[in-house]
Amino acid sequence: MRALFRLFPYFKRHKWGFLLGMASVGLSNVCTVRAWVVVGKAINGFFQAGAAQAPVARSAIVVFLLFLVAAVFRFLMRWLLSGVSRHIEYEFRNDIFAHLQRLSPSYYDRHMTGDLMARATNDIDAVRLVLGPGLMYPVNAAVLAPLALAPMIGISPLLTALALAPVALVPIFVRRFARAIHRMFRAVQDSYSEMSARAQENLAGIRVVKAFAREDEEAAIFRRMNEEYRRLNMRLMVVRAFMFPAMRTVVQLGRVGVIGLGAWMIFQLRAGSGWGVAPGSLFAFLGLFEELIWPMISVGWIVDVVQRGAASMKRICEILDARPEIPPPDGQPQAADEPPIEGRIEFRDLTFAYNGRPVLEGIRLTVQPGRTLGVVGPVGCGKSTLLSLIARLYPVARGQLLIDGRDINDIPIRQLRRAVAMVPQETFLFSDTLRENIAFGVEAAEEASMRRSAELAQIAQTIENFPQGYDTVIGERGINLSGGQKQRTAIARALLRNPRILLFDDSLASVDTETEERILKGLRTELAGRTAIVVSHRISTVAMADQIIVLTEGRIVEQGTHGELIERGGLYADLARRQQLIEEIERANSAGG
Repeated sequence: MRALFRLFPYFKRHKWGFLLGMASVGLSNVCTVRAWVVVGKAINGFFQAGAAQAPVARSAIVVFLLFLVAAVFRFLMRWLLSGVSRHIEYEFRNDIFAHLQRLSPSYYDRHMTGDLMARATNDIDAVRLVLGPGLMYPVNAAVLAPLALAPMIGISPLLTALALAPVALVPIFVRRFARAIHRMFRAVQDSYSEMSARAQENLAGIRVVKAFAREDEEAAIFRRMNEEYRRLNMRLMVVRAFMFPAMRTVVQLGRVGVIGLGAWMIFQLRAGSGWGVAPGSLFAFLGLFEELIWPMISVGWIVDVVQRGAASMKRICEILDARPEIPPPDGQPQAADEPPIEGRIEFRDLTFAYNGRPVLEGIRLTVQPGRTLGVVGPVGCGKSTLLSLIARLYPVARGQLLIDGRDINDIPIRQLRRAVAMVPQETFLFSDTLRENIAFGVEAAEEASMRRSAELAQIAQTIENFPQGYDTVIGERGINLSGGQKQRTAIARALLRNPRILLFDDSLASVDTETEERILKGLRTELAGRTAIVVSHRISTVAMADQIIVLTEGRIVEQGTHGELIERGGLYADLARRQQLIEEIERANSAGG
């Protein structure tokens, strides 16, 4: 329950809508209660004065108008309070998404996408029910109770006590079921998150599933998860199915008692007893009690909604309580107040570990502005991590990584990332047009600049051959493009940003050697004056670099130019010889074919 109080700032922003909704609740109930009082008096007048003298028509008009006005205010009540809940839901969902955007990449390394999606959608729906009906019905009951009880007690304190006696059992039901519902709904939502995560991963990797003929096995796994989700929902449904009829039965006991005792009291009135009650008064009492029945029964429904919302809010708070390891741009000074980045990169005994596992150790290196550094090494030696630290995707210890002589932790993140463009190893493209994907990193891309970036990346001709050209919509993650086309599109996206520092993480791995040579030729001119770090498993990609390092197990084991490293005959030279041999074999096989 305490988690729901975090929504108070949202209510504060919409206090007038909430207060007007509360006023509508009060006015609706005032008119309803008054209508039943008029009905009772009219019936009593009918029995006392006779149909000819009783103002039946006038009373009927008054009752109709009162119920009509009550209906209008009831509409306003629902419109205003439900509207407030929808506005808060809208703002809350935006804030959650914005918070997810600020979290560091390491957070997403530890959490499944499907789980986060479930919390940002399904759990928010459960919270919204608390904000709307979960508040509207308790307020309605709180306002209606004193308004209705006053005339009911005036008619007969004994009937009122009899009607409300079973209500004393309601807190027992509430206390009994609230914890069970909270616990069960949390289990349901956790199961839904796991199932959503599995479905998301399966659909994202559907081609791998089909390539390994795992359709039936994956369907069986999902079926088991779905069965668990169904089982947990059925457990929750049994509790809810028992709670509502039980509470309704308890409340209806009061009605049965009122009807029985009320009939006896009508006869007592005719006998002149002090225990008597007029027929019209009993009718009005039953009408007022009927108005109270739903609010009393709704207590069980409200408990269900609030407990489900509280369980969902706890899951959402786990996201909101996560703090980014790297301060977001909105928490740092404006980049305009800082000196421009030139591109000098210095590593001073850089050491980095991920989840306690050392990835980089004692990296000492300086890359001068406008120079190109090549990085090679076996898989898992820390090449990609090195680039990620320069882009500050992961936190770096103070004094270990400097840009232009300044600690990277002191550079505003917005300024740093505007000066850095990275082409990641795993190319990600959005389900949008090629134009939007290439222009993703800039606010207003000029057509000429975009086309030039595409030409440098050797993707312009391919795009122009598509029927819609740059307006061609690509599938999810660029699925209808080849691996090489996706990598070249990502290179064009990076070049269009015109950054001071360019990071290429094995970004030519899916490109054939001929295209690679054309791209590198164009980049030699484009990289003039920029700092570039090129990670690759191909010697041909890094051979043109001003400086090359060889990483092994997170350490620099060789360093120099291409020619120097070949002459030393070390790991780099061995790698170059093997790649040359493979290329000669491939050429021989191609010539023989």
